[in-house]
Amino acid sequence: MSKTTVNLTPAQELAQRMVQRLVKESLMMKDATGSIQGKIADGRMTQADWKLLFEKSAGLHKQP
Repeated sequence: MSKTTVNLTPAQELAQRMVQRLVKESLMMKDATGSIQGKIADGRMTQADWKLLFEKSAGLHKQP
């Protein structure tokens, strides 16, 4: 079997590294990485998105 390599754009690679670091530092829940990483790479994260993300990670919002 051959391994498929994924070519990431510089923005996608940076977003991936940022998300990994935020999870490592316990600033982001691991389950939020999939939806957030694309928004970061595309530059669509707003101030409100960041605030909500960190509030959820800190347990300030009820989890379903």
